[in-house]
Amino acid sequence: MVACTFVSAPLMFISAKMISITSLKPSDYLKELDNFSFDISILAICAACFVLLLFTVTKKFKRLPHRITCCLLISQLISSIGVILWSKLGQEVEWKMYLQFGFFTIGQYSSRLWTAFLAITLLFLNSRSLCFALKLWPFFILIGFGVPTLLTGILFLVDMKNILPQEKQNPSFQFGNVQAIISVFLLVMCFLVTVGCLILHQRYK
Repeated sequence: MVACTFVSAPLMFISAKMISITSLKPSDYLKELDNFSFDISILAICAACFVLLLFTVTKKFKRLPHRITCCLLISQLISSIGVILWSKLGQEVEWKMYLQFGFFTIGQYSSRLWTAFLAITLLFLNSRSLCFALKLWPFFILIGFGVPTLLTGILFLVDMKNILPQEKQNPSFQFGNVQAIISVFLLVMCFLVTVGCLILHQRYK
């Protein structure tokens, strides 16, 4: 019971912050979001490093499902670093904007893809074989980290005028409609693949 209370502490913190946001003035919203994102990113980095350390010590990262989980954790680390850079790094210089937006967007898109890949791997391990799933591993690496990097580069090339905003913006909405279309498409596709593979996994089981 004590352990459950300890584990639920981050959820209680998030709930309290969400309740407090409703009473904020619109002008204070971005500042509060900035501080909240920074705190959550620090916790996320600590948790991801702890799990990666456990996988390394127990050598579970050599097994295929845990490999995917390690890549998902690395993506979460990249995204959290991007949030910290966005929160603490200035936005008056162009290279700083590239750095923080690149880390955040690559980590965010990569996390969505690796979640779908984890569901695909679990399905193939149950319905096919370990050898078949291992053959997909190079493609997972290429797509999981390559596609987010490519999409981020496309955002930089297509909408260069938004790289230096007049005022601080949420990096999730910085590039307007182009970024929104890419993010929603990727989110919906990964969600459908994840849910579909998990349903099929349960049916095969």
